[in-house]
Parts: sequence; structure tokens; C-alpha cells
Amino acid sequence: MSHKNNPSYQIPVRNAPYAPFDTSQQPISETQPSYTTDRVLEIDNSQIEDEQGSKGFKVFFPRFSYKSFIFIISMIQLAVFIITECYSAYLDKKNGFSCVLYRFGSKYTPAIVTNYEFYRLFLPIFLHGGFRHIAMNMLSQWMFGFNLERYHGTKRFMLIYFLSGIGGNLLSAVRNVNNPSVGASSALFGVVALRIFYIIENYDRLGPRKNFRLLFLGAMVLGNIQNARYHSTIDNSAHIGGFIVGALLAIIFFKATLDTKFYVKRVFALIGLVVFMVGCFVMIMMMTGLEKAANNFEARCDKVFS
Repeated sequence: MSHKNNPSYQIPVRNAPYAPFDTSQQPISETQPSYTTDRVLEIDNSQIEDEQGSKGFKVFFPRFSYKSFIFIISMIQLAVFIITECYSAYLDKKNGFSCVLYRFGSKYTPAIVTNYEFYRLFLPIFLHGGFRHIAMNMLSQWMFGFNLERYHGTKRFMLIYFLSGIGGNLLSAVRNVNNPSVGASSALFGVVALRIFYIIENYDRLGPRKNFRLLFLGAMVLGNIQNARYHSTIDNSAHIGGFIVGALLAIIFFKATLDTKFYVKRVFALIGLVVFMVGCFVMIMMMTGLEKAANNFEARCDKVFS
């Protein structure tokens, strides 16, 4: 029996925050004071015109690059998805797909607590529960990921992406104890939080479309969260956790000059990030009575692979 025809077990997936990324933002003059050290503010008119006049992929995915982190991780995610789908089709057994994802590292709290499989807080970023799931995630990543990576730098963007993904999985492990889940949307929600923070912090300097951008991103986040209320397979906790971590990291990494109040915000954001990440981890490890669930799931998957 194919896993696609089996309604008895569904693994929660994370819907991607789908939205195009607007590149019409006007650059900030170098003569203006304060936050002029951020890479976002260093892009000049010629760069924007070059991007707007580019052809090929860059028409739909601004600042597209084969060498970018977003492109590389998207290809890895796609390769992993193809492997898991083919492996599941080869097994052709009940619960086959869910067990394949489990063996590849889906988030499952009983296994994390009982067997100390902490990699399950990271690997779900590379796993997806179906074609529509990965298609939406990759489209969202490509729509605004290339822009944000160029603006903020690859290293900083990678750190925000992965820490947001881990933070989302931590909150998911706390709130959805018995439900395995996969998806990169927790990381994507962190990236969206980064974009929203930039607009808020530079509100007085941005062009007339700033209100539209801010309202659009806010509606996108709230819409995705609201949508999860009507779909039990969507892991809303991962979305919220990723957004929280992304927002805190945006404050921490934003470069300010001669602004004492902003550095105070940065300190509080760092404290908040540590409290959130460590707090979730401690709550997970303090859980008890999960041995039976972990053993049963493992035994069920052993039968699938036998």
C-alpha cells in the first residue's frame, strides 16, 4: 500500500510563508546619521537598477545566485526529498513515508528525550512531507531569500536561518510532544521576522510603500498561523518559535552606531534568546513517561524496514 493512500497517519508539515519580495525599496543616503553600518543600507542605486534590469531567474527571484546559501540549501532539501520519496515508494508499506522521515531525523519528542537524539532539532529543516510542501517552501525561499542573504551577508543569514529552524523545532517539541513533524518553515518564519524588523527600525527613512510592505508581511504571518487552526497536520508551534527566534536575532545582529538605547535592546534580546532556547530545551528534557511512545514508534518502523 502506498503511503499516499494511507489516511491513518499523517506527519505534520509546516506551510511556508509564501510572498514575493519587493525590491523597490529606495536606498538610504549616506549623509543620514545612525544605522548606516548595516549592509542593507549600503546598496546604491546602480545595484538596484542592475537587479531590476536583470533577466532570467532574477526577474522572478531578485539577486539569484547559484553560489548563494539559499540556492545550495534548496538543492540539498530537494535531493533529500527525492531520496525519501523514492525510498518510501520502494518500501510501499503502511506508515512507510512517516517511518522514512523518522529514520532521516524528523522531530519526535519521545525519541529526543528517551534516546537523546538531539539531531532531531536540526535535521527537520531538510525534510518535507510532500511535493506541495517542499514546492511552497522553496518558492518562498527563492522569492525573498536571495535578497536577504545579499543584504545581511551569507554568514549572518545562515546563522539566523538555522537558529530560527532549531528554535521552531524546540517549541514544537515542547507543545507537540507526540506528533512527528518536518519542514523548513520554522527557519523561513525567522527570515520573515528579520525583514519585518528592518522595516520597523528604518521606518522613517523608507519610501511611501513601507506601510504596504509592513502590513503585507504582518498579514502573511498571521494568515499562516490562522490557517494552521484548520489543518491539524500544520505545526504552528514551529512557525511561532521560528518567528520569535528570528525577531530576537534581528535585534542582536542589527548594527547601530552611537545609540545606547539600541545596545540595551540588543542585550535584552540576547537574554531573551538564551532564555527561550535554554528554557525550551530544559522543559523537553524534564518530560517523563515517553519511553513507551518512543519504543512503540521505533518498533513500528522496524517492521516497515524488515
